[in-house]
Amino acid sequence: MKKHNKVILIAALPGLGMFLFFIILPFLTSARYSLLNDVYHKEFAGLRNFGEVFRNPRFRLAFGNSFRFAVIGVVLLLLISTLFALGIHRLKHRTGLLRLLLAMPVLVPTAGIVFAWHKVFKQMYYYDLMRSPVLGDFWYILPIYLIYLWKYSGLCMLVLLAALDRIPDEFYEAAKLDGASRGMCTRRIALPLMRPNLLLVLMYAFMSSLKIFKESYLYYGETKYPEDVAYTLQYYMNNQFLKMNYPTLAVATILFTAVIALIVFVLYRSEGRFSESLDSM
Repeated sequence: MKKHNKVILIAALPGLGMFLFFIILPFLTSARYSLLNDVYHKEFAGLRNFGEVFRNPRFRLAFGNSFRFAVIGVVLLLLISTLFALGIHRLKHRTGLLRLLLAMPVLVPTAGIVFAWHKVFKQMYYYDLMRSPVLGDFWYILPIYLIYLWKYSGLCMLVLLAALDRIPDEFYEAAKLDGASRGMCTRRIALPLMRPNLLLVLMYAFMSSLKIFKESYLYYGETKYPEDVAYTLQYYMNNQFLKMNYPTLAVATILFTAVIALIVFVLYRSEGRFSESLDSM
């Protein structure tokens, strides 16, 4: 057993070394920059940069938009992926072609995705909808939500389908003999046994919602300041980088990382409660 553990440790050393060099070291450098007034004079500023970032209205706007997009997008992605996975699983004849098609959106280059969706929404009537005084913001940000759902829902379905394929048919047959309906089988058998994959999809959906910046940046024409409803933390950090305001960029990066770590921790901690709630359904 000890020899087996040594082999695993040796095999993990290259990946661990790259993680320390490319992730941890740059993050520590950013933490150092966040305490300086600028990168040229390098005078110690303490926590003054943090206070300035918190008071910045653009940062608060970007943080609120990013959080709202993550919550709405993740909920929709999880719901759509679960419903479609359950529906596809009931098909008697599923081919490898269907699974390939589900994975295709995430494999398509970002530029191609944005170009295709831009053609869909580049219609005069859609621009008229965006000028609506009531729902103009909704129509303006809607393409980004649709791009996000279209790009990542297929891969999430594959993960959930893998969980459903591992459930023996005998479980469903025994439940049906006891008089369980199809909906009850889904609630009492499928969903509880899908818990690990559901958590994995939840984590993946959340991390993917934070990587939608490339699509947004290209869709809105590489503008540094889109409409307020679409202005996210990635825009804020990108603009600080272009202005060479590295201390502010470092503060935003640290706060962004801290929020992500907190959300991931809460998700893992709440997995047990989520499991109990599914068992009680």
